[in-house]
Amino acid sequence: MVLTNMNRILAAIMRNLVGREADLVYAGDVALAQLPTVLPTLRPDVVVLSPPRSERARAARDELRTVAFDLTVVEIRPRDDRAVIWRPGFGPEHIALTSSGIVAALRGVRAGRDLSGGAL
Repeated sequence: MVLTNMNRILAAIMRNLVGREADLVYAGDVALAQLPTVLPTLRPDVVVLSPPRSERARAARDELRTVAFDLTVVEIRPRDDRAVIWRPGFGPEHIALTSSGIVAALRGVRAGRDLSGGAL
């Protein structure tokens, strides 16, 4: 998992959450604009980000979802109390913004499951 476009507090929460789980790996924080350059090296399963505020950041997020065809993008939306997950070949999936919901979704992405826990 790579974090991008997140404020310090939210990033610290995500690092702590993933750090408590033995089967989840935090690979680092990367600036949204640098993601295309570092993705081939880091090869994360998931990029977690906050909603982009600028048009440039929204375009970078949308490009990330289309260019990196094997990458899952998780957008944490604290104001909406939910997260939105974009996986290759699927429409957006919405989950409750809870620690157990985020961990289950990250595990589901790695295991190739839908968010209800069933196999794809």
